[in-house]
Amino acid sequence: MKVLVVDDEPAITDPIQAALQMEGYQVGVRTTAAACLAAVRTWRPDLILLDIMLPGGMTGLDALRIIRQETDLPVILITGRSEDAYKVLGLEYADDYLVKPFTMPEMLSRIRAVMRRVHPRPAREATIEAGDLRIDLDARLVTLAGRVISLTPKEFDILLTLASRPNRVFTHEELAERAWGPNEYVSPRTLAVHVGAVRRKLGGGAGRPSPILTVRGVGFRFVA
Repeated sequence: MKVLVVDDEPAITDPIQAALQMEGYQVGVRTTAAACLAAVRTWRPDLILLDIMLPGGMTGLDALRIIRQETDLPVILITGRSEDAYKVLGLEYADDYLVKPFTMPEMLSRIRAVMRRVHPRPAREATIEAGDLRIDLDARLVTLAGRVISLTPKEFDILLTLASRPNRVFTHEELAERAWGPNEYVSPRTLAVHVGAVRRKLGGGAGRPSPILTVRGVGFRFVA
């Protein structure tokens, strides 16, 4: 996924670019509204983080109006102005709004939320099966070789998230957001404890290796 960051302050764009690249996004940085429009037409990003106040005589709102005439790609406005008038005006065209200073986890959460709205997930299967592991989504029931595995709600959500995308690495932040929601802080230690509980209940050991693997420094993945 390609994200275009439009802001003329390196103190803003540098940490944004680093955070996005850590999450696997391709990142383009532009410093003016005119350069933003050119990148939209040639680089074709999937999402834009767009500052309102830009140099060069054209504001981010000016660029946004033009973008909306040409495309419906998602745009998150970023600005130091917190006045309601700017929020209302911007949200006539934008998909979300971030006020400086904001944290990188908040930004990443907003990006994921916007992309979920723009590209909703297809209807999910009623069950997920991996070997002799079976997850019934509607009944929230997990069985292993026909034996019911008792999981807490958080443990179930963790397993469901991982098993729904085998071999995909979920970061600590993504997994915590899926299980606890976007507005609750979950320490890496707390998450690790819950993941460890799921592993034990699935019988990971010498006779049955755990399907949940740790990707050191990043997160976890499920091996089907």
